[in-house]
Amino acid sequence: MTENQSVSSQEEIFSPTNSSLYKIANTDWSVPNSNEPKSNQQKDVCKVCFTCVFKVLISAGISVWLIYAIIALSNENMKDIKDDCPNSQIWPCLCTMIGVCGISLILESKPKSDKNNPNILGLCLNIACFIWMTVELFDNCAKNKLTEYDIYKLLFIFYWIYVGCFSLLIIITLCMCCSLCFNENLDNEPLEKPIVDNLDI
Repeated sequence: MTENQSVSSQEEIFSPTNSSLYKIANTDWSVPNSNEPKSNQQKDVCKVCFTCVFKVLISAGISVWLIYAIIALSNENMKDIKDDCPNSQIWPCLCTMIGVCGISLILESKPKSDKNNPNILGLCLNIACFIWMTVELFDNCAKNKLTEYDIYKLLFIFYWIYVGCFSLLIIITLCMCCSLCFNENLDNEPLEKPIVDNLDI
């Protein structure tokens, strides 16, 4: 009886599950990061603040541009532009841009029911307006005879605002794609456990 107990105790002592090497090798060596929730909260606050400041600046800039554009339309007659360039449609083009900006500001101020679905119609409308502005601004007659008009100057400013927005959108899209690819590569890397050498048991 005593011999069986001693043999069983020796087997328990020298079993692989009771060895120090087994316990160390299967220990979770990851250090708990207590600051991770706090850092994530700070990142969220920074994102919200940056988004709010960016929207306020864009809305203020477009509002100022709208005021000057309406004043330019009231001071400069379409007949004068037609006398210089009969085929130019720069006056109605600026009127259309004013309407698009006004509608965009109104829609932006309303709460969105579904933020995940992109506004395809709005994107197509903005692309069409950008193409129209390009045709009207870079026409040979407009470049030679209409550059002194405030309508041309304001439409030219709005054109470069469009260029900046499209460029920023492309850069943000590329950065998001690169970030997703980088995170996917990190997730696919195998986790390595620490190797313990020359351990005295």
